[in-house]
Amino acid sequence: MTLGGFALAVGILVDDATVEVENINRNRAAEPDKDMDEVVLDSAMQIATPAFVSTLSICKFGCRTVAASGVLMNNNQYENHRRFDLRVREGLNHG
Repeated sequence: MTLGGFALAVGILVDDATVEVENINRNRAAEPDKDMDEVVLDSAMQIATPAFVSTLSICKFGCRTVAASGVLMNNNQYENHRRFDLRVREGLNHG
């Protein structure tokens, strides 16, 4: 379970990085005379909100584990979900 959590987190980080690079290339092609530092900053500002919202929606997945106590799941299921959620959140926080 924990390896799956890290794999999910790494996949999200790689996806965000790919979106950023594609956005930089798109903005660079649209404005070739612009300074590269400005292009990178503009590109980052354009995707900051969507990246933040997608990260929040993944972290919301962890709220399910916090809300689900032993009443809804047996201890083994709860522990597996808790470990998975922790690994995903750790991976996203260190990215």
